[in-house]
Amino acid sequence: MSELELVPSPTPAERPPSLFGRLFKPYDIGFYLMVILAWISSVYTSYDLNNSRFIWRWLIPIFGAICIYTQWNSVPPTLQDRLRLVLHQILHWGVMTALAFLLIMSSTGQYGFVNIFDSRQVGFVISLMLAFSTYLAGLYHDWRLCVVAAFILAGAIINVAFSNLAPLLLWIGLGILVFYLLGAWLFSAWQQREPPAAS
Repeated sequence: MSELELVPSPTPAERPPSLFGRLFKPYDIGFYLMVILAWISSVYTSYDLNNSRFIWRWLIPIFGAICIYTQWNSVPPTLQDRLRLVLHQILHWGVMTALAFLLIMSSTGQYGFVNIFDSRQVGFVISLMLAFSTYLAGLYHDWRLCVVAAFILAGAIINVAFSNLAPLLLWIGLGILVFYLLGAWLFSAWQQREPPAAS
């Protein structure tokens, strides 16, 4: 008498995620948003130097919030570790925000400050500070933030050296996005390949 063996029914193979799903994962949205915001701010600086300083001032806390969002799941899921993450990002980006306020006040003469900078200089210095802070965040957390920092720096240099070449900045930004998306797609396709069967 043979024993009846229970054989588990085969499970259907999981479908690989689509190209859109591979390129626009929730983890990556923060990176794309930072590039887009940096691009918009750089182009706006080319057209309106007088008001661009206020955009850079508010962009710094937004970058800090995006860093918290993208790093939330990369730390151990304990209250202490996540509070440390939030505190670290507040200190990192809060100092940059305070320096931006000081620069803006020194260019507008508010609160007894003497006008020592003009709007163009303030926009350039704030963009340099933002590029430096983003670069440091990329060194310690995610290398893609270094790409954002390079784009911010390129935008600042173009705005100072070639203030009438905002279309050039547009093409640089689109080129960076296309280059990254193509690289991410190729890397994802390489990971999806099945290893050849051993003979």
